[in-house]
Amino acid sequence: MTARCRAWRKAHPARARFAAEMALVALALLVHAFTLLRSSQTYDERGHLNASVVYWKHGDALLDPNNPPLRSVLALPAMVRGMPEPLYADAFLTTPEQQVGLYLTRFSMLGLFLAWAWVFGRLTGRWFGGGAGLCALALVLFAPTFSSHSFVFATDVLVSMLAFLVCAAAFEWTRRPSVPLAIGAGALAGLALTAKFSALLWCAGVVAGVVAARLAVARTERRIARDGVHFAVGMVAALVAVGAVYRFDGLFRSPASLELLALRLPSWMRLPLPGAWLTGLDNLLVSNDRPAYFHGTMNGSGTFLPYFPLLLAMKPPLALIGLWLLGLSALVSRFRRIRPEWLVFAVPAVLYFVWAVAFSRIQIGVRHLFPLFPVLLMGAAATTTAWKTGAARIASAVLAVVTVVAGLAAVPHQMASFNVLAGGPENAWRWYSDSSLDWGQGWDHIARWLDREGIEATFEPVEGETTGWIAVNPNTMIGFTPGAFARNAWLRELVAEHEDVRFVAPHWHVLHLPEDHWTTGANR
Repeated sequence: MTARCRAWRKAHPARARFAAEMALVALALLVHAFTLLRSSQTYDERGHLNASVVYWKHGDALLDPNNPPLRSVLALPAMVRGMPEPLYADAFLTTPEQQVGLYLTRFSMLGLFLAWAWVFGRLTGRWFGGGAGLCALALVLFAPTFSSHSFVFATDVLVSMLAFLVCAAAFEWTRRPSVPLAIGAGALAGLALTAKFSALLWCAGVVAGVVAARLAVARTERRIARDGVHFAVGMVAALVAVGAVYRFDGLFRSPASLELLALRLPSWMRLPLPGAWLTGLDNLLVSNDRPAYFHGTMNGSGTFLPYFPLLLAMKPPLALIGLWLLGLSALVSRFRRIRPEWLVFAVPAVLYFVWAVAFSRIQIGVRHLFPLFPVLLMGAAATTTAWKTGAARIASAVLAVVTVVAGLAAVPHQMASFNVLAGGPENAWRWYSDSSLDWGQGWDHIARWLDREGIEATFEPVEGETTGWIAVNPNTMIGFTPGAFARNAWLRELVAEHEDVRFVAPHWHVLHLPEDHWTTGANR
């Protein structure tokens, strides 16, 4: 049978590849659907879903202007099911109708992710070969750092998928310039801008990459004029896409009523962009400052330079990091032979990373680096075919397999996975908190675990008072503000020094305090 299968694969390579792709997608559907059903709602999902309901019922995108409304398309099944209108943006999803709406929206997100992942694998295979394409599909479906958000109803994966497609369309245009490709790239860029405002920086990087790629080849006046026309057509397509998502409401609004943009733009200027989009961008620029926690320290704004670089070293599986290092070695060894078109991927990725590390004041999780991950995973997959030596190819294939196995081993707690450099998810709280580790996804799991163990635990212990069983997560131990961080110092010390602390995946610490804990000399 093995010989017959091998002969069939050689005789029908396209069918064999398609069968392998569908098998990976089917496995991913089972894995992520299981994780979806085992994960409680994350902190941001209720706000996104509530804002989507208001968007569809009233055409109003200002309930949550800091997040553009493209995500609302995924909430259509919930609307058909009769999702009730919220009282306010952050109202909890507690009723049965709201719970059903959340799961319908999650499955919509998962379906879109799986379809995009297949396209991602196909495009990678087109550029680097069929083996690299299958590897890319497997990595994007199972590498836990990125795929753990495959079903979460938020904007991070949505904008990342669109960012990659913008690069892909622009890359194809640099190879064969045409008006349809220019329109496609522009429309995708416009959709990305209605998914998350950080896409503005990414799209600027794509434009810079295209310009750099075109300058690297011989130019004539005719080609320069043609490129200019195509760029203008793409800009119009982007503006139309942005306007359509906002229902062309409030176009050509004056920036005078805005806070930060009014300081940088003349009051007479009229921008061909929806007023709600400009309001959201202005709000983001004004409030681009959040308290950040890193390695035992919290400050009032995200200003830790090592935050994102070390997060990229500690969050993904070590095997994936090994793939990236092999890919970097291949890049250095073959640098002179790399075609300039790849700048379309490289420039926005580098620009985005530099901005995140040096200028962003929102350091609350790895999800803010997600636009980088499709490019990084494509590069990791390309490593499997970049080397000419058999040993390097075997090493790349082994690392890819180990990455997939690590992702499967983390099910259903992929979102909290950290590698051994951070001490695993058990000790990752010493380095990071918030959505990189605890985004609210583990509440149902700890409730089931406590019920099985017959334990009644306190989730918000009070210093000097609480005794008995307590169950705490990283965000409880650390807090979200400098004040809460200082108040919770005793709790972090307790978890770090207590003799018998049970770790319950994905990120919970459970321990017991005797009745006389606060009356003994050591704890007075």
